[in-house]
Amino acid sequence: MFRYYFLRFIFVEVSARFRNDTSGYFALLEPVWLATFLAIGAMSVFPAPPIGTSFFLFFLTGILPVFTISFVSTMICRTRVFMESEKTWVAALSARVFVNCAIAFIFIQVLILGTAVVAMQPVSIEQVFAATLLILALSIGIGVFLFALVSALPIVENIWGLFTRPFILISGVFTLVPDVSDPFQGWLLLNPIAHTVIIMRAAIYPFQTGDLASPLFVMTVSVSTLLVGTSALAILFNASSVSRRIRL
Repeated sequence: MFRYYFLRFIFVEVSARFRNDTSGYFALLEPVWLATFLAIGAMSVFPAPPIGTSFFLFFLTGILPVFTISFVSTMICRTRVFMESEKTWVAALSARVFVNCAIAFIFIQVLILGTAVVAMQPVSIEQVFAATLLILALSIGIGVFLFALVSALPIVENIWGLFTRPFILISGVFTLVPDVSDPFQGWLLLNPIAHTVIIMRAAIYPFQTGDLASPLFVMTVSVSTLLVGTSALAILFNASSVSRRIRL
C-alpha cells in the first residue's frame, strides 16, 4: 500500500512541478543569476576573490548550500496539501522529499562540477558528493520540522519565507569563515548552514581547510529536527483521525 501511494505521489509531484508550471525550472536558476550578479559586482571592485581565481565559482559554492536548504525545506513544508488522509501523509511526504532532493542533488553536481571544469579548478568529486548529502540531510530535517509547524500554524510558512533571506548574510557566502575573527566566527559556526558552505568550499579548493566545519553538528541538527518533526506530525495526524471519528 505504501509503495502504491509513494509512486502515485511521485507522479503527482513531478507533474505538478514541471508539466503545468514552468516556474519549477526557473526557480533552479536563482543561484546562477545571483552568483553571476555578485561576481560581476565583485570584479569591478576587487582584483581577485578571497580564494581561487573565479568570483563566480566562489559565490556559487556559498550560495548553493543556502539556496538548496531554503528551497527544498520550503517545498517539503508545503506537503500539507495531502493532510486530508492520515493513511497517506507518510507516502506523500516521502515522495516530496525524494523528488525535491533528487532534483537538488543532480542540479548541485552538474552545476558545481561543470563550473569547476570551465574555471579549470581541481575538485574532489567525493567531497562534493559528501557535502551535497549533508546539505540535503539538513534540508530534509528542517523541511519536516517546518511541515509540522505549518500544519499546526499556517502563518509559520510566511514567517519562514522572510526568515530565510538573511541566511545569505550569516552563512559565510561573502567571506571565508576561517578568516573571520572572534567572536563573529563563533557566532557564524552556530549556524549549521555555514558548516555546509565550509565543507563545499573545501571540496573545491584543496588549500582551503575544512577543520572548522563539523559534519557531526550538521547531522545532529538534521536528525534532531527530523525526529521532532515526524513525532509532531504523527501526533497531529492521530489527533485529527480521532477528531473525525468522534464527529462521525
